[in-house]
Amino acid sequence: MNKQLSQEAMEILYEGRLIWERILRAQKDDLSKLIMDEKYAHLTLAQLNMLLFIHKESEITVSNLSKLLNIKPPSVSSMADRLVKNQLLERRYGIKDRRKVILRLSIKAQKDIEFLEITTLNSFVKLLEKLKPNSLQKWKGVLSEVKSVQEAEIGI
Repeated sequence: MNKQLSQEAMEILYEGRLIWERILRAQKDDLSKLIMDEKYAHLTLAQLNMLLFIHKESEITVSNLSKLLNIKPPSVSSMADRLVKNQLLERRYGIKDRRKVILRLSIKAQKDIEFLEITTLNSFVKLLEKLKPNSLQKWKGVLSEVKSVQEAEIGI
């Protein structure tokens, strides 16, 4: 294995994870403050991440969500159970195949997540305004390429 590439990969992973975790923490804090709903007070970062992925897809099967999150289906089901109990998620079964479990946000959670995404977007735009224009374009290009490679690898 290429030692320099491994070192660069480690730096990218660390920095990317740090940025993502900061964004998730800020979203969780904003959600608790802005919505003031007890349902969100004990939400873990993994559960918030799950809600954000489901919101992006509108509805998604447990198996596809587990692929996207890189979490085993039983773990996704367990997290979904807690979110359904807190009325943040709705679960239904496929019409043609009752074995397929389909998840979607509750109407209230959908409105809350949309509001959260607007506040997060505004904060992120302020951050991006501080970058050089060519840095932004390079970042977008790299992220798009990485996403395409990952989606091809997991078959989505």
